[in-house]
Amino acid sequence: MKLEEIAHRIDGIPSMRLEQAQSIEKTITRYDSRALLEFGFFHGVSSVYMASILKNLGGDRKLTTIDLENARDRSPNLEELAQEFDVSAFIEAHYEPRSYLWRLKAFIEEGRRFDFCYLDGGHTWADTGFAFFLIDKLLEDGGLFCLMICGGPPTASLGL
Repeated sequence: MKLEEIAHRIDGIPSMRLEQAQSIEKTITRYDSRALLEFGFFHGVSSVYMASILKNLGGDRKLTTIDLENARDRSPNLEELAQEFDVSAFIEAHYEPRSYLWRLKAFIEEGRRFDFCYLDGGHTWADTGFAFFLIDKLLEDGGLFCLMICGGPPTASLGL
């Protein structure tokens, strides 16, 4: 499904805008990203965009995404949108009670690796600052890190 079609159907649900998704699509496609890590999916709009990109590219690709437990109670929520857009198979969702930091620790201990990280969550110095340190331990060599600041366009895609 094209990103423009998704944008039309999710109009009014807060989070990632079409222009942001198109920028992410260019990056994921250019660098042939296969293992994505996302922080802060809120309603699941950004997750659906990224999972749709992965689905369109084909192959063995997965988005691993993390948010707080209360994300389950949002309407719509990630599961509802993923099912509506037929991308559930491309999403591994984790719900945490307070922060994504413990999940990152577990990923490091499991030896998980990612080649693209999208950070639009936490919104506090303690969570985001420490996450930046942990992400460096999870990224493949040459992996990309995209940081959203104040809901604007992706600020940077940096190879770490």
